Amino acid sequence: MSDRLCALRISDPMDTGIDLQQLINALYLSSPALPIGAYSYSQGFAAAVDANIVHSEMEVGEWILAGLREVVGPGEAATVAWQYRFWTDKKFAEMQQLNAWLLTSRETAELRQETEQMGWSLARIALSLNWADELSRQQLSSLAAVAFPTAFAFAAVANGLPIGTTLAAFCFSWVENQVSAALRGIPLGQESGQRLLQQIRPAIPKVVEKAIAVDRDEIVTFAPMLGIFSSRHETQAFRMFRS
Repeated sequence: MSDRLCALRISDPMDTGIDLQQLINALYLSSPALPIGAYSYSQGFAAAVDANIVHSEMEVGEWILAGLREVVGPGEAATVAWQYRFWTDKKFAEMQQLNAWLLTSRETAELRQETEQMGWSLARIALSLNWADELSRQQLSSLAAVAFPTAFAFAAVANGLPIGTTLAAFCFSWVENQVSAALRGIPLGQESGQRLLQQIRPAIPKVVEKAIAVDRDEIVTFAPMLGIFSSRHETQAFRMFRS
């Protein structure tokens, strides 16, 4: 290989316009290896499988896309966007109010336990690694219960992620976890899982765009079917997941 070609290959990654450190940080926060317990939750998906509502690859894709666009986008993702702004601007009173509102909006005990446990776990990581400034860490540690979107926004700001990248990482992590639940719960094969991810990934940028545009008073977590299936999951005879 010529010296000139070698030099071109080395410099190419830096010519893409992508901030590689931001990309690495986003991958870190969205990684299933992050020890926050996301793999143990299905958010009502397992109950839908148990009720024979979802039992094929096509139906799984429709379920996840609907959840992404109609539940996660205008609800948790929009909350992440606003908490990102509040952490950035150090509007701690507004951050606390939105955190409390989201916790109150959880329709079942399992859904509330999920967001509290994942939020607590991510907050512990952030605090133990001294992310962000001391004042922000004090505010995070002062919360009696931390909703996961609040902790995720804190982590994103502390790791220097732009708001769009933050929401893309949050949404992709949610999609990947739902696909993982389908692989284990139906079950589906690994190739099926990759087809689902390929089908759903193109929808994420639009969901992110809409979530960023949601006004603070227009965040919506109302999802009756999710609440019903989550309630059913609490009394299922066999439970593979915690929600």
